Amino acid sequence: MADLEFLRPPPAYQEYASDLLADRNYRSMSLVERGLFHTFRLELWVVPTLPGNIRDLADLLRVPVEEIEKSFTRRVGAFFEITEHAITCPELDRQKAKLERKRQRQSEGGAIGGLITQERLRDNQANPEGYLEGYPRVKNRKALSRKEMNRIELDGEDSNNFPNYEEK
Repeated sequence: MADLEFLRPPPAYQEYASDLLADRNYRSMSLVERGLFHTFRLELWVVPTLPGNIRDLADLLRVPVEEIEKSFTRRVGAFFEITEHAITCPELDRQKAKLERKRQRQSEGGAIGGLITQERLRDNQANPEGYLEGYPRVKNRKALSRKEMNRIELDGEDSNNFPNYEEK
């Protein structure tokens, strides 16, 4: 199976504007508070935590400490989990975990599908007529002639031997 740790992280998080606008904490924020709120969320989508220390946070965000102190209010903090060491966003963490589980299932499904396809190809090489039996809804199917076979069925033969469909 593919090693998922080498895949890029999800590029975006999902946010419902109607839910956010309906939240009393968000509605009562000033524009400066909303700016800090959205900056935190953008940062936390890319990194797992922000520093809990105001000075370190200001350095990371490249803004004066005074601006952080002024805009980091209880209303902003209501959306985050805050300890003395770190700031996290449980909602975004849940979204990341959900996307990771989805990726994992897709990877596993792709691997299983690949094994099934490889098995069918091996069976087809051993018994070309058996391949047609896998499609019960198709009646009166004939095995393809050599001229009609696809690249996989030609089993590595030179691509110059592919049928010329303009010929009749």
